[in-house]
Amino acid sequence: MQFHVAIARESGAEQAAQTLIASVREAFGRTAPDLVCLFFSPHYAKAARELVETLHRELAPRVMVGCMGDGVIGPAEEYENTSVVTLWAAQLPEVRMVPFHLTFHEKESQSSYTFKGWPQELDSLSERPTFLVFADPFSTPIEDVFETMETRCPGAPAIGGVASGGTDLGENRLVMNGGIVREGLVGVALWGPVWIRTLVSQGCQPIGERYVVTKAE
Repeated sequence: MQFHVAIARESGAEQAAQTLIASVREAFGRTAPDLVCLFFSPHYAKAARELVETLHRELAPRVMVGCMGDGVIGPAEEYENTSVVTLWAAQLPEVRMVPFHLTFHEKESQSSYTFKGWPQELDSLSERPTFLVFADPFSTPIEDVFETMETRCPGAPAIGGVASGGTDLGENRLVMNGGIVREGLVGVALWGPVWIRTLVSQGCQPIGERYVVTKAE
C-alpha cells in the first residue's frame, strides 16, 4: 500500500488540478491511485466540476469521493478563508471498494425517509466493510443513515464528515467519481486486506477544575 497527500493553492481550477496531478505522479509514477479523496474550499465552488473532471480524467482512480469545506486540512496545517485544494490518494491492492451516492426523500405521512442509491451487494457481504462518507447537511438525515448502515452491515464503522461552505440546500458540492452532486451523501465501502483505524484530528486537554452544568437554554 502507498499513500500520498497533495495540496494546491492556485486560484484557478485548471492550475490547481495540474499541481495536484504533478504531485501524485511524482509519488506514484504513472500508476493510477485506487482511492482519491478530494477536499476544496468554497472559492472553487463555481469551478468544482472542471476541477473534478480534470483530476478524474488524468489520474483515473477506481473511486473518487470528497466534498467542499470551509476548513481544509493539508499535509501539515489547516487552511481557512483562503483558496486551497487537498487531495489524498491511496494505492490499495486487492482491497474491494464500492462507491455510492444516497439521496433522501421525506415520507409525507410520517417523519422518516426513503432513500435511493444503496449498493445491493453490500447486503450480502461475508465480512464487515468500513464506510467513508461525506454528507450535505441540508439534505441528509444523518441519524437515519447510521441506523440504516447498522441494520444492513452490523458493526461496520462509518467515518467521514459533513460538507460546509454553503448556506442552503444545493450550495454545497460533493464529489462522486468524475462528477459533482449537490445533495445527499457520497461514500465508499472498503473491505479486504486493509485495517482502518480512526483518529481524532484535533483535541484539547482539560485544564483546571471541573464544573457541573445545572441549567442551560
